[in-house]
Amino acid sequence: FCEHKRFAAFRRKRFPNYFDHFLKTFSHNQKIELKIFTNVPFQKYANSGINPSIRFYNMSLKECFKLCKTKLGISGFEFKDFRSYKLCDFKPMYGNIFAEYLEDCEYWGYCDPDMIVGNLDLYLDSTGLSNYDLITGTSQVVGYMTLFRNNKMMNNLAKNSPDYLRIINSPKNHRFDECGKENIVALEQLLSR
Repeated sequence: FCEHKRFAAFRRKRFPNYFDHFLKTFSHNQKIELKIFTNVPFQKYANSGINPSIRFYNMSLKECFKLCKTKLGISGFEFKDFRSYKLCDFKPMYGNIFAEYLEDCEYWGYCDPDMIVGNLDLYLDSTGLSNYDLITGTSQVVGYMTLFRNNKMMNNLAKNSPDYLRIINSPKNHRFDECGKENIVALEQLLSR
């Protein structure tokens, strides 16, 4: 049984089955722009008349790694050692990594595509959450959906971790976007200081 064939199913370039539902629930938002960076063919969605605030950007994993390496100064590993799950550690740094795409945004964030989102416009406007620098799904920081105010302090928050260089230069995932593992100072600990 060939190792190459065993994992071939995971390399297919297609969105998960639930992706259409995610886009449909997100399309209720008019004030929030969803930017999707992917190497999966997306013309079906881009040309479907879906909410114009949902935008797709063609970017391969190799191009994404190159961007992360350039913006973060990664020197501890190369693309051959990079796995897409490592992007979770880079999530709190997306404000710097994707700065060119976020220039006109008051907030930036990340959201997993297996969520039912709904109309965040109503929720964010009516609850006064716009007064906060960070908005997340629970009382703890969650890696599946978090918003950061687009300013220098929040875009550089990750650099305040004494483990920052170790995290960005390791191909291993450290759960930096949440509470961390192996006694690292992750996003959760940074916010509780």
